[in-house]
Amino acid sequence: MSLGAPGALWWLALIPLVILFYMLRARREARSVPSTLLWERATRDLVARLPMRRLERSLLLLLQILAVAAVALALARPSLALPGLAGNAVVLVIKTGASMQATDEDPTRLAAAQREALVMVAHLGARQPAALVAAGTRPVLVADFTTDRALLAAAIRNMKPSDAGSAVDEALTLAASPRVEGRPARVHLFSDHPPSDPRVQWHRVGQGAPNAAITSASARRDGRGGTQVLVRLEAFGGTFPSRTLVVALDGRPVAQREVRLVPGAPQTLVFDLGAASGIAAVTLQGKDALPADDRAALAVGREGLPRVLVVGDANPVLDAVLAAVATSNVTRTDRIAPDEWGRADLVVLDSVQPLPLPPGAYMLIGTLGINLPVQVDGTIQDQVIRSVVATHPVTRLADLRGVRVTGGFAMHSRAGSILAEGDAPLVWVYESRDIRAVVLPFALNQSDLPLHPAFPVLVANAIDWLAGGRQAAPGDAPVIPAGLRRTAMLLPPDGVAVTVRARDGVFALPPLDHVGLYRLRAEGWERRWVVSTVDSRESDLVVAPAPTSPVASETSQSAQVPLTPWLLGLAAALMAGEWMLWARTVPKSQVPGRRGGHLRERRVPEDRAR
Repeated sequence: MSLGAPGALWWLALIPLVILFYMLRARREARSVPSTLLWERATRDLVARLPMRRLERSLLLLLQILAVAAVALALARPSLALPGLAGNAVVLVIKTGASMQATDEDPTRLAAAQREALVMVAHLGARQPAALVAAGTRPVLVADFTTDRALLAAAIRNMKPSDAGSAVDEALTLAASPRVEGRPARVHLFSDHPPSDPRVQWHRVGQGAPNAAITSASARRDGRGGTQVLVRLEAFGGTFPSRTLVVALDGRPVAQREVRLVPGAPQTLVFDLGAASGIAAVTLQGKDALPADDRAALAVGREGLPRVLVVGDANPVLDAVLAAVATSNVTRTDRIAPDEWGRADLVVLDSVQPLPLPPGAYMLIGTLGINLPVQVDGTIQDQVIRSVVATHPVTRLADLRGVRVTGGFAMHSRAGSILAEGDAPLVWVYESRDIRAVVLPFALNQSDLPLHPAFPVLVANAIDWLAGGRQAAPGDAPVIPAGLRRTAMLLPPDGVAVTVRARDGVFALPPLDHVGLYRLRAEGWERRWVVSTVDSRESDLVVAPAPTSPVASETSQSAQVPLTPWLLGLAAALMAGEWMLWARTVPKSQVPGRRGGHLRERRVPEDRAR
């Protein structure tokens, strides 16, 4: 037995005090006598003696001593080591990336990892805490430390694979961070790739298998305004027979090609779709160990271009440039209604009053969002752009040097990047979790920028960086303004609708972690995202050899069972028993609450210890 607070044992010093009180508080019954003459000598003898009675055997005193001892021991926080009930806390980290869908295990790698994890859970001690972490695009604590084996087993069985990558290192960092009773937990990784931390116990999953994959798919416009689809194929290990690559548009095949894949020799195929528009599905027919990366999806034609909303008074120069840039459509309004901006992929605010910006993508011309990390420091006059950051996507191929600005506002940024400046910043960009913005701190009629050849290039770059079409990487979690909407329905590729509720005026979507089309719908309003391909890093199914040393299993050990609750319960029972025993030894007339009793006539028997 161990004590958590041994200093509390000093409370046992109260036991001699209880005994002393018992000896001092001797009581005598009052008797009526005809005369005190015969008692005078006895009175003198009593005065000469100490007022202490002889210590006699008393069950009441014993119960009081035991109650004090039980309370003192409870304060010392004792615990008893019981073998076979516990061990070090453990964290089970299970990879859920795309490669865990591989069929070189029966039926998949993830299913094999779940089986092995369930066996480990079954062998844990009854009081041994365990937690579960999913290593997907971002680590997720699926189950916190618990001794509920049924809850932990259900969490393991409910884990699903995704088409995204796996942040295994971040998951291991999360797993190693908590402390249980001041000690770090033991981390077990169930994965097809070994951990970089040698302290982590690796449970190898997967046998390794050759695989052919679509590693990327994209759409571009050709010189005639048509659409081209570019598909990259790659083989990993082994040899493959000839396979067929099929491109379908809205469920109808429009092109196909026979390909022969060779490991180490990626191929890029180009398909001309002309003026077609819609959601294209690309499929590599045939079977291999990872079916997930044999398909791709992408938006082509106008379906893949952003919708632009321009807010402000009519501006023919800006409208002409936007008409020449590749967009799905451009809508203009002079009404400032942020609740309606969620319908557009990009909002252009042209010389309107500064206002708070809801989550979204913005191009700000001659205005500013008051919730952006930038401060206005007065005005600017007669500025000339002298330096440009040519490597940023917004200013790439846009040579703005020599552009003159006659007026605007001076700004001092606390974040973001200044892409062009003279004596003051003249092009500034900002990106956060829910807002992207490109800011020109001057109106177009206050500069000769519209006359400069770089102006349409700058606008096209800004639209592409801000709204970039509707393609999404696997694992992305978009945040968009909800306006006045309270709920919306998210329709993933599998068709199982998920209700998304607005919080703080935005819809925060769960990770889009499967290839295909996602649609967010609410009251006649819809936004779309397309996850094109499986994370290409997951397509190589080679598995490192198992470690030479055998995998150590978690064996049950002794558990420190706290005894404090039991001791406190014992002390309460002893005090209750002492009171009941005392009540039985006192006449009914002397016990308060009994019939015929009165508080002023209460008498305490001689053996009552206080």
